Amino acid sequence: MSLPNENDAWLALQKINETNLSYAQAFAKCAATEKEIKVAKMRGLPDSGTVIEREKRAILSEIYLEACGKNNDAIFEKVHLEVQRESWMLTFKFWQSLNANMRQS
Repeated sequence: MSLPNENDAWLALQKINETNLSYAQAFAKCAATEKEIKVAKMRGLPDSGTVIEREKRAILSEIYLEACGKNNDAIFEKVHLEVQRESWMLTFKFWQSLNANMRQS
């Protein structure tokens, strides 16, 4: 792998800029699916039984498991974008450091 050049740095910044909206949407989706989990758990609570039995049935309900699956997908999408953006930012910062060192010498 070669050292990043100015073109690589600008490309990295462009990619970060292009993913701003999808990054914000991923965060919003995570927050929304976390709330959906709570709602799904409440909807899955049966009317009778001890507290522990009711909790168990709610957590094993199909609606709750589906909400957990959506949340896991949202978290994956958010983390994937975070990793990509961090990689691009590191490329830019590395080029910036190289560029500063070259000017000093």
